[in-house]
Amino acid sequence: MERARGALESIFTPPNVLQLADLLLRHFLILRQTELEAWEQDPEEWVLETDGDIVSAEGGLRTTAEALFMDLVSNYKPEMIKFIGNCVQNLQRMLV
Repeated sequence: MERARGALESIFTPPNVLQLADLLLRHFLILRQTELEAWEQDPEEWVLETDGDIVSAEGGLRTTAEALFMDLVSNYKPEMIKFIGNCVQNLQRMLV
């Protein structure tokens, strides 16, 4: 058990966690224009449709990416809080 923990700690270093979070956010959790429009029209329906889309390859991929992102948030809180804060700040700068 200790050996497995050591292996995980050598893989999931803070820089690797941040790089993985960035990859997930930029490539697997991006909403396309049609998805944004559907969400703007009816957010609740959009959530129901995407939750029901688990069987499709893309829906399953997004669901898996969301789960992995949430696992990173749960297990690497200090790093992920800083990462998410930086993302929000960058978005705010872009919108001004």
